[in-house]
Amino acid sequence: MKKVCLLCKGSSRVLVALLILVVLSTVPAVAQKIKNDKIRTTYRKSPVVMLTPKYSSFSIEYDYGDMVVPVGEKPKLQGLKYQKADGDLTLKMRIKNVYSADKTLQLDDSGGKKKAYYNVTYKADYGYDLVDKATGDIIASYQREGGVFSTPSFSSQTEMDIYMKNALVSDLTKYLVEKVHSRVDYDLTPSTYEVRLVTNILDGTIPAYQEINQATTSFATAIATAEPDKEKLQQATTVWENHLKKVNWTDKKSEINKKVGIALVENLCAAYLLLEDYPKLALAAELAESKNKGILADLSNLTFEIDSNYLGPCTFTKTTIKNGKITRDYKPTFMEFAGDLVAKE
Repeated sequence: MKKVCLLCKGSSRVLVALLILVVLSTVPAVAQKIKNDKIRTTYRKSPVVMLTPKYSSFSIEYDYGDMVVPVGEKPKLQGLKYQKADGDLTLKMRIKNVYSADKTLQLDDSGGKKKAYYNVTYKADYGYDLVDKATGDIIASYQREGGVFSTPSFSSQTEMDIYMKNALVSDLTKYLVEKVHSRVDYDLTPSTYEVRLVTNILDGTIPAYQEINQATTSFATAIATAEPDKEKLQQATTVWENHLKKVNWTDKKSEINKKVGIALVENLCAAYLLLEDYPKLALAAELAESKNKGILADLSNLTFEIDSNYLGPCTFTKTTIKNGKITRDYKPTFMEFAGDLVAKE
């Protein structure tokens, strides 16, 4: 009778299994999971330019073209004294050539009744210049040429037509007056905001991960205080920057691969925001965007949440209902936030 060696019959399977184990033992353990923690903290935004002690007073000039528009409350500029004429600085505020370029009908079911409104694409020359009276130099400015304005909701087409004909330009102009005033406050006065930032912890025992995580933990502890220690923030930033230089953006099996790289960039964006290092913030956000190409690129843009007092650029808003009250947190991308401020430096 012919003998059959069962061990030999299954030896090929055993050999394959052993080879797999050997191969796996030689591949570094890359992070399989990244834990995202959202931390609330205080962000203190400095003015784009300090006006004191060099200047002590300011005046305002309005240019509204041929429109008659209420000027509203006068801006407050870092404690400078307002005077009707001949201030050290002249704040030139303008809103001109306002008109509707296009409109899109939108449905509104929020009140239980079917209503509609228009999203109006408008054109206008609006903004401000802050001018040193002695030298004529523009030390701060803001200029826009258009945007989108949402009309009130109406129950009938007739009501909408009457509004568009008789009230749109007036309401739009008032909106732009408020927008320019808000922008002056945003640019030229110190502001304090509550923000919610994401920090990332890497899963894995690789020494590089442990060093990154130690920096992240130290950073999270520092920003949990009322007055974050900026030296500790900078220390964490240095660790992340060093590891970011080692990212292999194309090799998924690399210890510091694209997934880890994006986590590092998001950590750095949080730090650069709090450190007010807007040029580095813009570069980090641009790097993340360049690595997230494709059909879902817009959904993967790095963002942060900031409270409803925020007056800067914002693509997304987050609406929450708490104790019966509706609150809106803004969710700008780091790219749009930093790009807006870097342009002023």
